[in-house]
Amino acid sequence: MLNFLSEHIEGYVVLRELSDVRGLFLLEATIDDPSTGGKIEYGYTRKGNHVRYRGSTSTEIHHTAYDADGMPNAGGLYASLDEASGEWILK
Repeated sequence: MLNFLSEHIEGYVVLRELSDVRGLFLLEATIDDPSTGGKIEYGYTRKGNHVRYRGSTSTEIHHTAYDADGMPNAGGLYASLDEASGEWILK
């Protein structure tokens, strides 16, 4: 997952990451958005049920763009993991 981020998103800073016995299940990262003066936040969730956290039905990365005032103005699904092939599909 971190390899995917490094390949597609330059200069990200990890804000939070949570793991369980199976490894990383939640990651939040951000980058500066020079085109708006704001930031873009990325959130990764691994498929499954996680202790004390809401489970996820698929492994995905979502993104939310914030303007210079910190207001969200766009976002959605960025990529999802194809379980059969193990490959990330950009959306």
